[in-house]
Amino acid sequence: MKYVKPSYYWDFTCKAQACQDNCCRVGWRIAVDEQSYCSLSDHHEPIFKKLCSAIKLDDEGYYINGGECPALSEDGLCEIAKNYGDEELGYICRMHPRFINEYSDRTEYGLGLACEEAARLIMFDVCTVYRCIDSGDGEGETDEKAERLIELRESLMHFITCNGALNDKIAGMLMYIQRIAPLYANEEYESAESVKLQEIKLTKNAEPQNVAELTEVFKGLEILDEKWPKALDKARVNSKSTAFDGNLKRIFNYFLYRYFVSYSLDGDMMGAVKLAAVSVILLRLLFMDKNKYRRINLAHMYSKEVEYNEENLENLLFEFYTNEIFETENIIKALAN
Repeated sequence: MKYVKPSYYWDFTCKAQACQDNCCRVGWRIAVDEQSYCSLSDHHEPIFKKLCSAIKLDDEGYYINGGECPALSEDGLCEIAKNYGDEELGYICRMHPRFINEYSDRTEYGLGLACEEAARLIMFDVCTVYRCIDSGDGEGETDEKAERLIELRESLMHFITCNGALNDKIAGMLMYIQRIAPLYANEEYESAESVKLQEIKLTKNAEPQNVAELTEVFKGLEILDEKWPKALDKARVNSKSTAFDGNLKRIFNYFLYRYFVSYSLDGDMMGAVKLAAVSVILLRLLFMDKNKYRRINLAHMYSKEVEYNEENLENLLFEFYTNEIFETENIIKALAN
């Protein structure tokens, strides 16, 4: 069995009370798995009873919804974690912002962009390495299709990381994936190997409304934080700026690492790359004239509003195939702004 983690994974430590947007206060619907609920219910201490009384049950399972978690103390720390240890927390609380993907004979770990400290690590770890450790236990069977997709993903991430203008690289990748996605779907791997991945040199051929229409789509999604639409209103176009390419390349590769293989196995290779591309286009607009800390906050906010909102993410992926703004050629035009 193989285990994969990005190099910054081991550097993560929750900022707790120093966090500007504490995940225990954001009013998300927090899922509670049945095993965790039963474990929490077995405790008789007041804090566990207080937490269990806030847990509700509907058709989707147990959850806490709205406001701040009742286990959160005035100092911004979790009473249960402080006094009883992380192992007494529910699975989601123990794991966040970590995620796990499993395919072929490997388990891949990562940190989610929706946490501001994780966003800082993702955006500013300039020498990110995805370390693969083979446990040597012989467990797990390899899957040829998944293995080919993992290899393809590695080549895509390397292509993004190499020197060159990010927008030119994304444009080239979109056209490349548009050609090879049906070949991979039909397992025509030799034909796919003959397609070349290369940059497309962009010229300023997009009109401002291309970007304006794109931001309007995001305004039409469910809004969790009133600060988000205000941030979208301040998005600025500057086609000549490559000042944030380092941050944005690492964000693009975060989306590839997290979604490319799983989406491709579900038959949506193009959706995975469009998600990375559109995310970077929007974040570039938001980053204009922003300092390091504001950029981290905006990336974290974007992820919280779009990536970590299951309904919003599904609606955005649906837009990729129904809204002409997200046709490959139009995304490339937006890149040229």
